[in-house]
Amino acid sequence: IAEGNTFVLTCHTGPDGDALGSMLGMAHYLTALGKEAIVIAPDAYPDFLAWMPGSQEIVRFDKHRDKAELMIAMADVIFAMDYNALSRINDMGPLIEKSNATKVLIDHHLSPDRFCNLNFSYPHLTSTCEVVFRLVCAMQGYDLLTKAACECIYAGMMTDTGCFCFANTSGRALRVAAEMTDRGADVEKIAN
Repeated sequence: IAEGNTFVLTCHTGPDGDALGSMLGMAHYLTALGKEAIVIAPDAYPDFLAWMPGSQEIVRFDKHRDKAELMIAMADVIFAMDYNALSRINDMGPLIEKSNATKVLIDHHLSPDRFCNLNFSYPHLTSTCEVVFRLVCAMQGYDLLTKAACECIYAGMMTDTGCFCFANTSGRALRVAAEMTDRGADVEKIAN
């Protein structure tokens, strides 16, 4: 991260709350570091997630392919967020694969393919958003987590745990959610 300037963040097709939350949460963190963060989704995400801070900046690959291809080609670093195989991003897969950028997987799904230079895959965590939070903290970036980043991370954790009701909800995950609310995440807005 220290060496890169232009970062492209990608997620799986049919993005859900965790895919968008992890991409946008990490993008807000990178922006706070003074980096250029470009968010590319393969296709449409649900309208009920359009409230997420930064969602209006998402470049849809299926609608703006030329622009997305250029951004991928210019990237110093590409983050693969919330997917464990290039097949999960359809036509974007070959572009990511042939890119000379450093590729970083941040995910929580089982059995990731080895298409990235660095792999942060933690299936025991609730969500990719939880992985993002833990990585940011490990890089001493906690103080750079803005309200917008916290809302994105909280939303992704909430959706992947069924509003913190699924069996994957742990005390550890609830403590992360509490950190997000302490940093300003509007849980009522997110729940609505």
